[in-house]
Amino acid sequence: MGKYKFSHIERFVIWKTYNYRCFHCGLPLKWKELTIDHLLPECLLYRSGSFSAIKKEYCLKNDFCINDFGNWVPAHDNCNNTKADYVPHHSPYFAEMIEKANHFSHVARNVYRKLIKHCSKDKVLAQILSKLKDGSITTSDLYQLIEKTTILYFGFPAVEPEDILHLPDKWKIMRVNKKQKYLTVTDGKETGIVPLAFLPHCSWRCPSCRHYGPWEKNRCLRCGNICKDAKILNKREQSI
Repeated sequence: MGKYKFSHIERFVIWKTYNYRCFHCGLPLKWKELTIDHLLPECLLYRSGSFSAIKKEYCLKNDFCINDFGNWVPAHDNCNNTKADYVPHHSPYFAEMIEKANHFSHVARNVYRKLIKHCSKDKVLAQILSKLKDGSITTSDLYQLIEKTTILYFGFPAVEPEDILHLPDKWKIMRVNKKQKYLTVTDGKETGIVPLAFLPHCSWRCPSCRHYGPWEKNRCLRCGNICKDAKILNKREQSI
């Protein structure tokens, strides 16, 4: 087996966890100077007898892992080389170092999980943007997918038949706000709101097409008319 190859994320997490300082000398550590030191050297992976003895000597758990955040620390190159593969026996100072690394390993793992999660999300978003750019998928495809998965995973909102009297054809309900008495709806391309009331306030009616929305702020999504009447808009907001 060769030496462990650290990912960029692992190196960054170790560097950040110890506040960008060398574990051994405590001095600031630049990224370009960063090396990762194994407190218990990797050579112990091939010396099971010695490894077991050291774990017993320093009261380490049987599942203690050489290549894990509990054994990795940031170091200057010369600090790392000075220590090399040497493991002192019955050393309170070395026991304290291992205990410190174990304590900070919990912080490092949390940071690592968060970065991996965001990294995975960024990769997916990058792939989607790439497919949009080369024309493999369209924005319409994305809207349709969002519409279908919204209904699939969250279910069709529970509303009474009379509540959806003003829902236009081909528009689907995404959310119901019974407290403020409106529905959030989508046609797969755009999203707007329509009144939930059986007899909506007149301020909901579009002066151009005479329908009750859907509205996207002050724009009627049925006809595209933009309502500029401040009094009507204020009345509609008050009715919500």
